[in-house]
Amino acid sequence: MKTTMIKCPACGAGVEPDGRSVVECPYCGTKISVADDDSVIRVVNEAEIIKSNNEIELEKLRIEEQRRQEESIRKSFKSTFIFIISIVLVIFLIVIIMGLFMNE
Repeated sequence: MKTTMIKCPACGAGVEPDGRSVVECPYCGTKISVADDDSVIRVVNEAEIIKSNNEIELEKLRIEEQRRQEESIRKSFKSTFIFIISIVLVIFLIVIIMGLFMNE
C-alpha cells in the first residue's frame, strides 16, 4: 500500500486502509475493498443490500397476499356458481314433478 488515505466512494470521507484489504468507512459504514495500489476495486454497501433484500421480501409478501386474495375470490365464485346451479336444478325438478302430477 502506497498511500495512507483513500476516499470513501459513498460519502467522500478519508479512510485509512492500514494495510487491510477491506476497510469500513467510520462515517457511513460502507465496506471498501482496496487493491494493492490503493485503488478501490469494489464497494460493499451493506445498508443498500439490506434495503434491497427487504424490498424484495416485501414484494414477495405483496404477491403472495394478492395470490391468496385471488384464490379466495375464485373459491367464493365457485361456491356461488354451485349454489345457483343447485337452485336451478331443484326448480327444474319441481317443475317436472308438478307437470307429471298435473297430467294425471
